[in-house]
Amino acid sequence: MAQPNETSNAKKLSVVCSSVHPVIFFRHEALVEYLSEEPQFINVKKDLQDDILSMEQVLRIRKWSKEGITSWQIFSGIRDFTQSNGLIPIIIRKLIWQKDHSILENITSDMRKRLLQDWPEVVISNIYVQINSGSSLLKSLQLMDLTTTSGINLSDRKQNLSEWTHIELMRLYEWGKLNLTWSSQKQHQELEELIKLLTTELSSIQETQEVFEMVHDFSITPEDYRKIVTGI
Repeated sequence: MAQPNETSNAKKLSVVCSSVHPVIFFRHEALVEYLSEEPQFINVKKDLQDDILSMEQVLRIRKWSKEGITSWQIFSGIRDFTQSNGLIPIIIRKLIWQKDHSILENITSDMRKRLLQDWPEVVISNIYVQINSGSSLLKSLQLMDLTTTSGINLSDRKQNLSEWTHIELMRLYEWGKLNLTWSSQKQHQELEELIKLLTTELSSIQETQEVFEMVHDFSITPEDYRKIVTGI
């Protein structure tokens, strides 16, 4: 099938794919942002003989700071947790990237070239758990849903915030998708308190059982995306 035909009122129209600006942390941040936004789906087999359970990303919380990026994601086979009873299987994916400024000390041209093409040091955990429908985690999520579904109004922040520079909340519903991002110059006190509560609960959940297999379904494989970012 031929590539889609695009028109323009420009005399010349070109399509390119430029690499990210050749500053080490710019490239590393671009890679981390992709890893913290994807995958969209994770397929799970709890045991060898079990059917594959497809889970989609229904929640993402990301915090950018001067020191790096932290993200939390929930993958589930359902979007509306209020309609379920009993145990609900989910996957909690957490990513932590701390900028290592020491890599720039006494850096040689060869080291710089390697760092521009390497993966940054990122810690990612993927935990399959079964959450009770009455758990505090899901209650916190439901409170957040009630706060956001009718829309939110941000106000100016009166005091400086050092914990993060930008924050993102993505939530997938049966009726659609909510994606909010705001800087530390703005605030929504109630929602930010709920996000803090929710991320604390997500970070505290421990692995309780081993599953046979997880398959992460990316829009573009991380290695192919790295080649785009680095221009390899």
